[in-house]
Parts: sequence; structure tokens; C-alpha cells
Amino acid sequence: MLNAANRSPAKERKEKTMDLRQLVLEEIDARRESIVAISHDIHSHPELGFEEFQAARWLTGELERQGFRVERGVAGMETAFVATAVFGQGGPAVGFIAEYDALPEIGHACGHNIIGTSALAAGVGLAKALARAGQSGQPVAATVKVFGTPYEEGGGGKIIMLDAGCFDGVQAVLSMHPGARNSVGGGSTAVTPLTFKFKGKSAHAAASPHEGINALDAAILTFNGINALRQHVTSDTRIHGIITHGGVAPNIVPEYAEAEFLVRSPSSEYLVVVRDKVKRCAQAGADAAGAQLTIEEGLTYKDKRMNRPLELALKAELESLGLSVHDAHGTSMPASTDLGNISQAMPTAACNIAIADPGVPGHSREMAVAARSPRGDEAIFYSAKGMALTALRFITDASFRAGVAQAFPSAK
Repeated sequence: MLNAANRSPAKERKEKTMDLRQLVLEEIDARRESIVAISHDIHSHPELGFEEFQAARWLTGELERQGFRVERGVAGMETAFVATAVFGQGGPAVGFIAEYDALPEIGHACGHNIIGTSALAAGVGLAKALARAGQSGQPVAATVKVFGTPYEEGGGGKIIMLDAGCFDGVQAVLSMHPGARNSVGGGSTAVTPLTFKFKGKSAHAAASPHEGINALDAAILTFNGINALRQHVTSDTRIHGIITHGGVAPNIVPEYAEAEFLVRSPSSEYLVVVRDKVKRCAQAGADAAGAQLTIEEGLTYKDKRMNRPLELALKAELESLGLSVHDAHGTSMPASTDLGNISQAMPTAACNIAIADPGVPGHSREMAVAARSPRGDEAIFYSAKGMALTALRFITDASFRAGVAQAFPSAK
């Protein structure tokens, strides 16, 4: 048997990493009961975007109890937070993404209670393992962060935090999403929200319609123009909208109309092209009706571009836990997320963990039930362990970190 003096540095590093892996798993499992309780509390008290006060309080409270330094109300959002645990000096910085906003009427049908608590479990499990390693004389320099990102369902909390510098210095980001299939990687569509406000002139619709300017006509002509546009955009482009205001009574020429649209494309670059064409359709509708047009443009969610070495590592870690995981690299889901903006700013990987059978759609009442089921609870810990172990490898393996960094410019 080799004694300590004869062990190679590489072997010692490997043994240390293996010990740390076990510590991470133990620390996550040790908090199973409290983590599930927080997930169920968030699920039972759904809060809409930028109003997730209880969810943020439950998550930040637990992070503080576990030794994290928590900054609340970051980037001008009351329910945003950044929780940080630092070990040593100059180590790599990794982050986990927590989401916790619900959907109108159907609650946590996107499973954000699971996303929030899986990030909590991953961050705490990794931090506690690093702390125990340091106490046993095997210190590892690293920074572990958990990012509380409000209003993913349309408000772009991650974009606001990114622009405010909350992610500065972070070298790798990991996230998860519940669904109906285990997978890693894959892209998403970029999306820009547009609101068109048409101002016309009211008049009696029967006695003096010629004296009015019909704002609703402008909105309808906009829809007609966009429908004509559809045959001249790529087949993977999506343009969908609703009229949110179309008048107050049929005997009054509508003096005001409003329509909201989402314009989507798998490419952020092509999205700009289509967005401008949609704006021209609205302007043409306004001009034809003689109405005035005001355009409000929301935050653009960019397409998600995963870091290949990081996503392969995440896939391998999930499979080491006994999951069968589909490699979704090269595919793109038709939905959108502000995680796309993060992925284009720094190396990012994300996984989907099944909490329901294939065919159960997201944003459905069935998915909301699954988000608080035994299967949903287990998804928290599969994803937390996979993400934490991937982050541990990033922290302890310099060659892996170099590969992740090298792959990022090509992904961007």
C-alpha cells in the first residue's frame, strides 16, 4: 500500500474530489424535509411576477440560516436576491438559478416552486460540503451563489439583474426546469413582447360615423397585415397576439384600441428582422385607419445557447444518480426563457427533470398538480445533486474549467 508520501498530486486531488462528492450528496439529503416543506409552501401560496414576497422570504431565510450572506431587493426589484458563500480567496465562482413566480389562475403549473428549491438545495449542499472540507484540512477556494430571479413568466427578472451587474464575476451558471422528460441541453426561442396602442376619435356609429376615426379598425388591419406576413417568414417563427381593448359600446366609434403580441424566433438575430416587420404592419394599420400609433416594446428574451462541456458534465452527473437523460443538444424548444440572456453572457447549462408523464403539457393544471407530487419532490433532489456535482467539478478541475471557457465564445 502506498503511504501518503508516495501518493501523486493527481491521485490526491482525485481522492479529495471523491470525498467532496459524497459530502455534497450527504448535505443535500440531510435537508430533504425542510427543502420539500419550502417547495410545498411556495406551491400552496402562488404569487405572480414581482409579487413573490413570501417565496423570496422563505428561500432567503433558509439560505441565511445555512450561512449565506443574502442581498435582498437587488437590481431595483423587491423580490430579487443574491445569496453568496465564499471559501478562501480567488476561487472559481458558480451560480444556481432560483425561480419562484406563478402563473395567473393556474398557480405553479410551470413548477417554479421546484426550480427555486432545487437551486436552494444545490447551493446549500455544495457550500456545506466545501465548509466541511475546509474544517477537515482540505480547503477549496470557491464562491457559491444562489440567484433569486423574479418574474420569469414575462418580466425578465434575470435580464434586469444581468444588466445591473448581479452576475459579474460568475464563471458558470446551472439551472433546471421540471417537465415531462429528462433531458439536458437544447435551445429556446427568442421573444420580444410588443404592445400596440391605437388612438382614434369617437363619434356616433350610426348618425355620424364619418366624423370618427376607428381605432379598432387599425388593430384589426394590424392583425390582417401580420397574417399576410406569416407566409414570408421562416416556418419556425411564431407571432401571436390578442386585442386587449377594442371599444366600449357598438354604437360608439372606438377611439382607443390596444393589442399585445409576442414575436418569437429560434435566432435572436432573425427576431429583430421579424419584429421590425411586425411593427410596420401596425403602422400600416394605423395609417390606413387614420389613427395614431404608440408602440411599447418589452424586454427581449434571447435564445438559449448551452455550453457543451458544461451540459455534458451535467448529463453525466444526472446519469450517475440513476436517471436516463436525453441529450437535447441541437434542438430548440418553441418556448422562451430569460435564461437565454444569461447563457449568452456566461457559460450556462440546464436540465429538464420529468415530474409528469409524456404528453402532459407545461402551463396546465395537470402540471400544477405534478409540481407538488412525490415525483415532483424527487425532481428537486435529482436536479440539485446533478447541478451541485457539476459545479463541484467546475470548482476542482482546472482542465474542465478551461474547456468550459474555451467553448463559450463559439456558443456565444
